[in-house]
Amino acid sequence: MLIFYFFKRFLKNFFIFFVLLILILSFGDMLTRLTILPSISSIPKLILLMIPLMSMFAIPIASTLSVFIVGGQLFQNNEILFFYFLPRVRKAFRKSIFIFIFAIAPLYFYLVFDFAPKSYQEGKEFIVKVAREHISSLDSGRFHYPASNFVIFFKSKIENFDGNGTVKFLKILLMYQDDKGQKYIMTAAEGYLKGDLLELFNGAIQNQNFSNNYLATFSKTQLSIEELIGQKSKEIKNIQDKHTKFLDLNDILTLKDKVRAVFVEYHCRIMKVLWFLILPFLAFFLLSLCGRVGSNNLVLSIFGTMLLFLFSYLHVNISRVFWDSKLLGFVFSYGILLFVFIFFLIIYKRRKIK
Repeated sequence: MLIFYFFKRFLKNFFIFFVLLILILSFGDMLTRLTILPSISSIPKLILLMIPLMSMFAIPIASTLSVFIVGGQLFQNNEILFFYFLPRVRKAFRKSIFIFIFAIAPLYFYLVFDFAPKSYQEGKEFIVKVAREHISSLDSGRFHYPASNFVIFFKSKIENFDGNGTVKFLKILLMYQDDKGQKYIMTAAEGYLKGDLLELFNGAIQNQNFSNNYLATFSKTQLSIEELIGQKSKEIKNIQDKHTKFLDLNDILTLKDKVRAVFVEYHCRIMKVLWFLILPFLAFFLLSLCGRVGSNNLVLSIFGTMLLFLFSYLHVNISRVFWDSKLLGFVFSYGILLFVFIFFLIIYKRRKIK
């Protein structure tokens, strides 16, 4: 059966590309966090926590590229002639794409609305935990770079200072950049690492930004490890305090009519799912329009996948700006998505076979 034949080819290519993309994305994410990991043993857990988030990017790319590659093989083997002249083959190919996408759609929906946000939050919490362990294990008398935006030096330290795991640092120098790009230099006579907080005593702080430069002294201040390593987030006492990207489906349905940011997040996630559903069809339309007979169209497949995914990613994120007005938000979000699909479909229908 032709539908099953194409469907198997889609699935085979999809799983190959999905695994490769997960490995590449996980490796890239891992490189950015190596400096804050206290040991190699923490890497597998962090990778497992980040895989769901990586999958949100890998699944649309892998499914789109799979359609490109299978279609490109038809062109390369001159099987595309049967596709053009036999309606049965065309219908089977389109139906197989439809079945292929909707077979993966429940998994992607679950990732976008539930599993990935929860796992992402756990991953952030784990990063803060290992960063705290890493800082407490640093050697005295040396400059250390626990994160790309954070430098620390201390003359000496006393571990388990109070019997409760508190680490005491003496004569501290800190240099860090916060999530708003503000750069600071801090010095302190002593400091205490208690849980996820670094308490500093009898020191000074200088802001290094030219537009807002100042020098101040303090007798006591606190910095969170989250802020120092660039993973700052609100203290979560209830779901209203969560960042919208950490909300699962139940949280979103509870808050979307009460909190504007959650309402916007809700529609952005719907758009991610809708883009996932139409990207493989756009790949099919683009390949039909630009594919060359006798070639596997590999370059077209790679660049076509990159451009389609990049456009969908930018569209989802730019649309957040337009939700100040619900009407404008709906038109820009769903209107453009529908327009792109219809535009490609019309051109595909009107194409001439050369």
